[in-house]
Parts: sequence; structure tokens; C-alpha cells
Amino acid sequence: MLRTSLIIIVALFIYLLSWPVAIDPKRWDAPTDAGLVGDFAANNVLDNVEIIELGDTHGPEGLALIDGEVYMATR
Repeated sequence: MLRTSLIIIVALFIYLLSWPVAIDPKRWDAPTDAGLVGDFAANNVLDNVEIIELGDTHGPEGLALIDGEVYMATR
């Protein structure tokens, strides 16, 4: 019984592997890399970030509400 089931499964697998499909592969030439320009250009927007110590926060993330503004920390 096991041998017959195994033969049927193998035969089905071979049949499905040899099934003809209508795939016509095309060659694609990737565009040349323009480098780090536009949205990907280096910038220094975050160089002058003001770090605010949140004090009694614990865990990997902290939230604080100071003067109606929400401050987040991920350290």
C-alpha cells in the first residue's frame, strides 16, 4: 500500500514537472545606476537635533508630553 502510494505521488510529481506552460521569457537590461541623487542624495538635516532626556521612562521606547507636544525616544 505504501509503495503504491509512493509510486503514484512520484508519478504525479514527474507529470506536473513536465507540464507544458506558455512562458516566453524576455531579456531585461537594467538601467544604469545614477548614484545617490535626488531623494537619495546625502543630506545633513538631522545634524542639529536637540536631544531631550526624558528622565523616568523605561523600556526601549519612551513617550513624553511636554508643553502640548509629543516627544518620542527609541533608546
